[in-house]
Amino acid sequence: TLKSEKNQVFVFLGPFNIAMLTNESLLRYRAIQEESEKILAIEGIPFHWAKELDTKLYGDESHPLVAGYEALANDLLAAPEFKTWLKGGN
Repeated sequence: TLKSEKNQVFVFLGPFNIAMLTNESLLRYRAIQEESEKILAIEGIPFHWAKELDTKLYGDESHPLVAGYEALANDLLAAPEFKTWLKGGN
């Protein structure tokens, strides 16, 4: 919908505290990651997966603490695909 309305779209995926997942849940999470990448690639939507943070940087399964958000911001700003998107290479 956003793209059809001429919006520039970039998707930043994650993070998730994988240390809190069971082996079965981790397999499902990885499958979701793969499927998400396929869909975004098919749709031509640039994306970047958040780096996996140390478990100490989370408040729970999916909410980073301040230091975790800082690490994610730095990760996104350093991502080549984000830099390309910022320059209009969408």
